[in-house]
Amino acid sequence: MPLVSYSCSAPAPGILALKILAKVQDTSVEFAENAETPSLKVVTTNPVTGTSTTATSVSWVECTKSLSQLVPSLSLWEGASVESWVESAVSSILPVIGSSSDDSGKSAVEEFISKLEKHLSESKNTYVTGTFSAADVCLTVWLAQAMAKCGLTDPGEGVSKWSASVLKSLKTYDETSIAPLLAVVGNAESVEASGELTDNPLVKKLQEFGLEFDVYSHAACMTAEELVTNVALPSEKETHTKNLFFKDKKHGLFLVTHATSSTFNTKQLGSLLKLEGKVNLRLADAATLDKHLAVKPGCVGPLCIVNDESKEVKLVLDKALTDGTYEYVHSHPLRNDASVKVKPAALMEYLNKAGIEPFVVDFSSGSEADKGGKAPANRPPESKGKEKQPKQQQQKQANQNKKTAKKGETLLALQWKKSENFAMWYSDVIVLSEMISYYDISGCYILRPWSYKIWDLIQQWFNVKIEKLGVENSYFPLFVSQDRLEKEKDHVEGFAPEVAWVTKSGDGELAKQIAIRPTSETIMYPAFSDWIKSHRDLPLKLNQWSNVVRWEFKDPTPFLRSREFLWQGGHTAPST
Repeated sequence: MPLVSYSCSAPAPGILALKILAKVQDTSVEFAENAETPSLKVVTTNPVTGTSTTATSVSWVECTKSLSQLVPSLSLWEGASVESWVESAVSSILPVIGSSSDDSGKSAVEEFISKLEKHLSESKNTYVTGTFSAADVCLTVWLAQAMAKCGLTDPGEGVSKWSASVLKSLKTYDETSIAPLLAVVGNAESVEASGELTDNPLVKKLQEFGLEFDVYSHAACMTAEELVTNVALPSEKETHTKNLFFKDKKHGLFLVTHATSSTFNTKQLGSLLKLEGKVNLRLADAATLDKHLAVKPGCVGPLCIVNDESKEVKLVLDKALTDGTYEYVHSHPLRNDASVKVKPAALMEYLNKAGIEPFVVDFSSGSEADKGGKAPANRPPESKGKEKQPKQQQQKQANQNKKTAKKGETLLALQWKKSENFAMWYSDVIVLSEMISYYDISGCYILRPWSYKIWDLIQQWFNVKIEKLGVENSYFPLFVSQDRLEKEKDHVEGFAPEVAWVTKSGDGELAKQIAIRPTSETIMYPAFSDWIKSHRDLPLKLNQWSNVVRWEFKDPTPFLRSREFLWQGGHTAPST
């Protein structure tokens, strides 16, 4: 695959923001501070051919833009407003930072602060452009540097709170450089925990236990989905939490806390916790929540478990919050307009000192209940060691089961309402309708006859249409060699990280790794070149019904986004 190296030179101290951008994306960039003007050189070398290409950016805005797109999925440079704010800072702030005079440009900095304060007040956004972006990184760093240069100490409440929040997040990547900037922006160390937050019972409890943490305010968010949208985090190694409070008549109360990227089914939860007998977990009402955890809906977090003085609530923690998957965990401290940021080790120490022993459950492995072929319904699976019941006895048992159902209900019922939890409702619908069965490899699903029939009908209809156009069906191999993939590097570049590779055969390593088909072109077009020798071989019209595999993403969803999916690809070589 192509090898890429980055080298950037720019004047100090403005180069610090560029260094932080590279660190946020965990990308190695060679920096030099001895240049009078900024420049970024990107060298791409093909290891097969040995050839290389070089792209150069030669202005602050161009360098910032290029460095913001090292990991496109982070969307650090998305929308015209990001570029507009960076351009504004380059013209207003950077000349002040680079000036030899301490007083030079003070009015320009104050004018920029006024403009930013007005924007944050009117937009009510947590970040400058709505979501965390390169604008937040550059503006906070450059503005703090300019304020220090000019001797300014109070940028205003909105700018102070915003810059403190961003710089606290960036502190993870370069504490030595960022810590002094935090002290500049209006006593930023205390801004985030100002006012009522310093008196918050959970904040006091963290302080009492002597734990390291950050607390910050943000726009009020009632749901985890709103948090993810409105309070973006600077790194994929940090996560908000989703918290659900369940009640079961037999088994008691459960507070389930998981990463926002994890999903689970309540039917799974019972088996994962080894709950015996009938399990009927339902979301508890607000009165029960207030009685046991002293918190309102939308403000729940794992820290509030200390309010359960009677120790009736069992805390269920997502394993991903404890095993190092994330470097920081963010959760509400009894209010939904603020969050506490702690390391997983600090969270576990908090629980230990509070006398809480959580149930740690792995939600990332998909539906445990579906492993071994469990039917996606409310009926229990048959035990492997049991003999199959005679048909007459089965019918008798079924009739008995029907009698235990409430009037007007069946034993096949949705466990979730669409308005309560769309993801769980969606999962229930596709499983109970017998369209999908979950598989023990995340992102791969069993298409049952009801759903596969849709694909079958599409093929039947489509084949009739393309046959009239002279298109013939064919099939090409599932595997593609690394050499062929390299030849089509321009085509594959967009989804190169998603390619799945076969590297072993039995106990031995393959001499060359083999890719599993991510698309059809890299396999079909070399064959086309072998078959087409002259104009007499044209036109060539082929269609392929197959499957492809793309492996990068973390949150697969049946029918919408899966790692293996059915594929139709039509490829033609026209005569003209």
